[in-house]
Amino acid sequence: MSYNHCYKKKAEEEKSGEKYPIMVGGRMLELSSEKIGILIKKRLQSDLAVQKLCDEFEVSLENLMENLTIEIKDLSGVYAETDLQSMTLDKGLFDGGKFFSENYFVCVHELAHLLSRIKENSAYFNDPEEVIGFVGSIASLLVSGSSLDQIWSLVYPKISFHFHNEEDSRKFMVRCIYKAKEILG
Repeated sequence: MSYNHCYKKKAEEEKSGEKYPIMVGGRMLELSSEKIGILIKKRLQSDLAVQKLCDEFEVSLENLMENLTIEIKDLSGVYAETDLQSMTLDKGLFDGGKFFSENYFVCVHELAHLLSRIKENSAYFNDPEEVIGFVGSIASLLVSGSSLDQIWSLVYPKISFHFHNEEDSRKFMVRCIYKAKEILG
């Protein structure tokens, strides 16, 4: 099996009911993907290295764990895939039940990719050049006579694409409209 990570769109839910062997508290158990995901999240939350990584990237570990889905699937030779909402682990990582002692590090590695992507996305909208780009675009549309509804339908999809929280994307859009009106006087 080769190590490869990639970013992908949210994977479809696997509802196979398949169970995987995993050693927990000195006992070998057979658990579902969902239950193992819960155990992994608990381990990630208590891992000092993960806590420090989250601090380094200025990301709330608690919020991250609330919104992260961890699932197990056959990834055909790829250890893991991670996007901004989910981490999918190859079922081969659970062969022999020694996931936590032999393969847990894969989760930490994938989490680092996830944190980098989160930081990159938040930095995008803290970049004055990007902000003024949206503000200028909105100002131009206002000058050309576009209504706020038209502006919202044209610009908001481009903004919301970069956010994972609709409330944050709406606040950003409203702020850009306000600044565009301010620029125009």
